[in-house]
Amino acid sequence: MKKTSELPLTFRDIIPHIHIGQCYYNAFLVADVYPLIEYVEGRVFNGEEWIQHACNRLNSEEFDLTYQIHLPHLLYCDRRIELAGKLEDLEPTFRRLLKKVDNISDKQNQETVV
Repeated sequence: MKKTSELPLTFRDIIPHIHIGQCYYNAFLVADVYPLIEYVEGRVFNGEEWIQHACNRLNSEEFDLTYQIHLPHLLYCDRRIELAGKLEDLEPTFRRLLKKVDNISDKQNQETVV
């Protein structure tokens, strides 16, 4: 896994926007700002259980700014990749997921009104 110091200097500009507990947003932001970087979703073993997590990949090497900045002790934990690719290639998948989220939200809003 690459360290931030091994990435281009301009990449460091994004670090202030990487927040703990926001791995999906963080990984999406990195992939959106830098189109050559892939978005990766899957699960990581945090020492107690497998949890859902997102990070990034460049040239077949994963890197995880969320863990590197906020939880470095988890940086080299076991990982299972379930989804990976450039955002432009993943757009149909994201569109389907967003539609599902919207449908669930609409249903919850309707139940609240009743």
